[in-house]
Amino acid sequence: MNDDLSMQTKYPAFLGLTNLILVVASTTLMYLGSALITFYLLESLDFISLWFPVVPRVMIGLGATTFVVALYGCYVAASSSR
Repeated sequence: MNDDLSMQTKYPAFLGLTNLILVVASTTLMYLGSALITFYLLESLDFISLWFPVVPRVMIGLGATTFVVALYGCYVAASSSR
């Protein structure tokens, strides 16, 4: 009975920490992807390999997707019914 109560108090904290990590990781992915496009001009290196313009866009897409999932996780963590 006591273990059940301790798990109920640890679950929201664990969920919040996980969402915080996801938000930081997704923001970092989006920033690095945009930095690769803007500062390093990887769009102009497509004559070397076709992966140079693709990789930063994939990073931005994965970062945006992860950010949306983390926001949904924050909404679920804040809601009273789980």
